[in-house]
Amino acid sequence: MKNTFMKRFCIILAAIMLICYGSAAIILKLSNFSFSQLINNDNNFSFNINKDLNFNTGFNKYNYDLNDEINESLDDVDNIQLSFVSGDIIFHENNENKIKVTLSGSLRSSSELTAPKLQYSKNGSTLKVSIQKNAFFGSYSLNSKVDIYLPKDYSKNLSVSSVSADMLLSDKKFINLETVTTSGDIKISNIKVDSLNIKTVSGDLSASNITSNKFVADTVSGKIDFDHFEGVTKASSISGDISIKYANLIGDIDVHSTSGDIRLGLPDNCSFNLDSSSTSGDISSRFSLSNTSSGKRSLSGSYGTGTNKISIHTTSGDINLNKN
Repeated sequence: MKNTFMKRFCIILAAIMLICYGSAAIILKLSNFSFSQLINNDNNFSFNINKDLNFNTGFNKYNYDLNDEINESLDDVDNIQLSFVSGDIIFHENNENKIKVTLSGSLRSSSELTAPKLQYSKNGSTLKVSIQKNAFFGSYSLNSKVDIYLPKDYSKNLSVSSVSADMLLSDKKFINLETVTTSGDIKISNIKVDSLNIKTVSGDLSASNITSNKFVADTVSGKIDFDHFEGVTKASSISGDISIKYANLIGDIDVHSTSGDIRLGLPDNCSFNLDSSSTSGDISSRFSLSNTSSGKRSLSGSYGTGTNKISIHTTSGDINLNKN
């Protein structure tokens, strides 16, 4: 029995090796690759299976300095839409009624290409600024920074989207502020806004001294960490933790998480009706609730006059309701 098992195991192992070697041979054949090309091409080589799939294993021998600027008037502009790829996005104040965007950094590539530039367009009251999408090809390493200069009194609508760029924004007032990022972190502070909408896949969101009539946040695995916040709240997360400390409770709170923990800090003089549940997590509250109804994984009740509604639900995360 033991010998039979070993024979079968060796046969399966040999079959896997043959499949791997065969696949590699097919790829090299289709790419017209030769080892002489590797030896005689300055230690840099690339191969293509077809025009839609490119593998590049060479060193980045092409270096480009990024240096571009856009300076546009904001007369009659009510909406600013910004879209960038990677690096840092930092906001500054501008003394003129203009938006100035500067791109700096470096690009290293294994093949010759066009260095990325800024591009902009204006349609009615909407101004758009982005990095040219056709600037990136093959294998490359991008190290960039985008500096954005806005007038201190610009208080209309701002939308920022990025792939892996970190964003830093402070000391502003807006009607609507929207940020969308794939993996970059977002840090905002001293912001007053009517509507705040933030979406992130794996980037973290941190904020302090924020006042918003309506706050909506959605994250997949990133953390949400707010300090000294005021406003109606609707936040959800798949696996990231949610932590919000409220300076004043001036609206309803609706927070959901699949596997992340939820921690809310509330002032002692607030009032609310609580409805909370967790499938497998623990629930704790530092507030003495009246009209309490509690089960193994649920807790509800009221505090004070019960002016605001607080709804907190998780699947496997813990729920903590603390006093600031």
